[in-house]
Amino acid sequence: MQKSWLGRAAALVVVGSACAVACNDGDGGGGSSSSSSGGTSSSSSSTGGSSSSSTGGSSGMSSSGGTNYTPAQLTAARRALPALGTLAPPNPRPRPPSPSPGTLPTLGADAEYPAMARPIVLGINGQITALVNALRNLADNLEPTVYNSETHEFLWGPLPDNDSPLAGDSVEVYVRENVPQGDKPFRYEYALLRGMGTDQATFRMVIWGGANPDATNEDYGSGVTLWDFEANKAWLDVNAPAHGTVTRGRFVALYIRGPDQQTPTNVNTIVLANLHAFVPEDNPTAAPVTLDHLYGHVQDTVASHTVDFVDIAATGDIMKTDGGVVDETLDIRLAFFNAGLGRGEATVTGGDLGTSVLNGVECWDATVNRTYYDLQADTGADAGPTTILTEGTVDACGATFSQTLDALHVPSLAAVDAALLQALRNAAANGIPQP
Repeated sequence: MQKSWLGRAAALVVVGSACAVACNDGDGGGGSSSSSSGGTSSSSSSTGGSSSSSTGGSSGMSSSGGTNYTPAQLTAARRALPALGTLAPPNPRPRPPSPSPGTLPTLGADAEYPAMARPIVLGINGQITALVNALRNLADNLEPTVYNSETHEFLWGPLPDNDSPLAGDSVEVYVRENVPQGDKPFRYEYALLRGMGTDQATFRMVIWGGANPDATNEDYGSGVTLWDFEANKAWLDVNAPAHGTVTRGRFVALYIRGPDQQTPTNVNTIVLANLHAFVPEDNPTAAPVTLDHLYGHVQDTVASHTVDFVDIAATGDIMKTDGGVVDETLDIRLAFFNAGLGRGEATVTGGDLGTSVLNGVECWDATVNRTYYDLQADTGADAGPTTILTEGTVDACGATFSQTLDALHVPSLAAVDAALLQALRNAAANGIPQP
């Protein structure tokens, strides 16, 4: 595995410059001359949502609408919607329950850090899957209801959500091409809206996104997508006041996929995401989760090798001392070669630790069984870090992963432009702006 495979995240800056415009406080995507929404009741009835309202909808389209579009235009519009292969990292391998809960695995047992990251990655993948399905269930499977040649917008809907228990619950999806693009960060914008019947005044965006599809390869491109569960709840509060529990919070992701600029035979996928105050529908009493998430996948199409990396930064009561609930910050980074052999690094700071820092390192083999583990506490004392636990030797990590992830140039959240990361957090905190 070449060290350089892990350092190619420069293309993220291209998408970042777009997100800095479209994701920040006051301009999270704005509206469209058409309304939109997407797919299935699982997304719109249960977990769908966006904080932004529709901008007055499809009447603008129907007035000049029709079928005066080419198959190529429709194909390009559909390609603007996000795909699972781009947004979702591979699910980590299942890990059997620990034989003794609360104890760390020993050498040869299943590695701990991938197991810690697994529920987070699964949770994010679940939201991504529902988001993509909500958009594509209509746009991919049905012909557009109408096309507006003046605004270059395709509209699907409004159509009844037959799986929703709410009478009159309807959904729409639109995809608009910005022609000319001018200074707009995205060539295409899309949204999913939820409303009552065909009354456009009731429609509210639950998903908004922008995309720059690659002109020659449908699997490549860049974009941003935001799913606002708070807006879905706000819509239900108005239209179904007796509704049950629903998913809360917001999810926003910035993504890019394409050939490496230096080594075109390598294909890079990078996703930068923020989950804000997230509470799942099936666990409404859970503490809200807010976290940053960086995922990357590098595929060497010549040598048939892959490298995956994940960096998750979350805040919560990690130490769980008797002093009450005090939040610490956990940052956990993982890198995998060919979905197996790898290294993880974890840091815990703040909260009950005060000025101390916990640093952990773990390596695992191709079957994701632990080969090395080291946990140290750094109190800042002159004596240096104190070793809490060590199993094995770092040589067991192999020639590559005996080096730190920074030394291997594995991209990290710490290396992401601060303004870009803050713009993403703003989008997740504020939602799609109301018109």
